[in-house]
Amino acid sequence: MAAERRTTPRPQRERRQQHEFRLAIPRELRGGWLALQGAEKIRVAPIPDGWMTLSDEELAVLVARTAARPNMES
Repeated sequence: MAAERRTTPRPQRERRQQHEFRLAIPRELRGGWLALQGAEKIRVAPIPDGWMTLSDEELAVLVARTAARPNMES
């Protein structure tokens, strides 16, 4: 005799049936990062000052310098 006592339907699914998404962000990227994609994806952290005004050559140097650091590649 386990009858449902609710007189109106629940607004959401059961809490036990809901899935929660959690994103694990590495410590070195928590302050933000700049993502660059070419032949591979690279993250630069922290975001360099004035990155929006860098020339193509300066961005290429930034990518090359970042790619040399194995813990920052993705």
